Amino acid sequence: MELTSNRPTKKETQSLPIVSQQVKACCARYPLLTCRSDVLLEKFPANYPHKIALFCSDIATAHSGTTPTIAALSQVHGPVISTAIIASWIASLDSYVGKGVLNSLQIEELSVLLLQSGYFVKLAEMAVFFQMLKSGKFGQLYGTLSPIWVMEQFQSFLTHRRQELEKYDREQERNRREAEREQWKHDRASPEEIAEIRAKYPDEVNGLLDTVINAK
Repeated sequence: MELTSNRPTKKETQSLPIVSQQVKACCARYPLLTCRSDVLLEKFPANYPHKIALFCSDIATAHSGTTPTIAALSQVHGPVISTAIIASWIASLDSYVGKGVLNSLQIEELSVLLLQSGYFVKLAEMAVFFQMLKSGKFGQLYGTLSPIWVMEQFQSFLTHRRQELEKYDREQERNRREAEREQWKHDRASPEEIAEIRAKYPDEVNGLLDTVINAK
């Protein structure tokens, strides 16, 4: 389940310039990007990581969703919008810790570093990262919130993300093969049907049929 509508309204997309083939490709893949920048800021507010935890708290679900990657968002709307969204999540984390020690410059620099290091992740995945920080999945935060600490945890998150997606891909491949086997079992001829075919066709055809059956 998605927290943001995959199909923006006409009002939300009004006046969005499509200036290049790359932008068109990004918008085709992620229709949400056809929204105006101000609409996107409303769709991914400071409390978005908290809301998304109610629907897709795991990385695989977030990755398979329809939210755009940070790179695609930056391609269409510019990095300013991407960093603004991430910065609001950082400020929310800072407030959650209860100390409010990060100044505006630290929040801005940290948001840029996260954008540069995680440009390939989806916004939903980045939101999951922030929610994991708040829930203590990367350990308890002692002392004041440090930008360096956040970046260290983000590197751990990227490693964890890779492992989870590899596991997800293996499971998907296993399910695909199982579905193919079940389909083959459903489609193959029964012993009675094979006997009927043998009775209708000459020996040379039966030889070919033996070859096909043995290949299976």
